Formats: sequence, structure tokens, C-alpha cells
Amino acid sequence: WVGPVVGPCIVSLLMILFAFMILYFQQKGTPLEVRFFEWMLLFSGCCIVIVSFMWDYLRYISRQGTNTGVWTLSSNKNMFEEIKNYIPQSFNWSLFLIGQGLLLFGLLFIYLRTKKSLISK
Repeated sequence: WVGPVVGPCIVSLLMILFAFMILYFQQKGTPLEVRFFEWMLLFSGCCIVIVSFMWDYLRYISRQGTNTGVWTLSSNKNMFEEIKNYIPQSFNWSLFLIGQGLLLFGLLFIYLRTKKSLISK
């Protein structure tokens, strides 16, 4: 099960790419502006990626039923017992890649628009 290892590495590479993009345009004297549509792509991608990391556990909880699978803040002992005994079975790569795709498109739109404004200066 490589999801918990490779997945975060891919996420960190995309964040490093975004940081380099910010530094590149700052060095060129063009401030990086993120528009509403791009924010929505980035936000949606982040949410989908987070859900992809939790997907297997959420499926596990839903199969356990309401008595044992769901914990509340007032039942901390049950929560930690549940987490301690859980063994991941799979990783939802398709959901992860959809989220990464949205993030990549958001960064691509930001890059192309900012590059265009840099050329027109």
C-alpha cells in the first residue's frame, strides 16, 4: 500500500512547483494574483485530495455501523481504540489524481495568465 508514501510526495512536489512559480514572477517584478476561478480549482483540488487520503477509513467506518464505527469527542477512548485497530486496505488513486488534476489546472491557469501579463508589459 503505497498511497501514504507516494501521495504526499506528489502533493509536496506540486506545492514546491507553486512556490517556484511565485518566486519566479516576484523576481520578474510581476505580482502573482489568484482569481476566483483559480481559487475554486485550488480549493476543490485540495478538498478532493484530503478526501482521497481519508477514503478507505471512511468506507471502513460506514461498514462498521453506527454503534461501533462512529465516535464523538466525548468518547476519546473509543476514538483511539478505533484508530489503533484500523489497518488501511487500499488507496483511492483515481480520486487523488482528480484532485491533483484540479490543482495542476489551477496552477496552469495562474501561470499562463501571469506569463501573458508579463509579456505584455
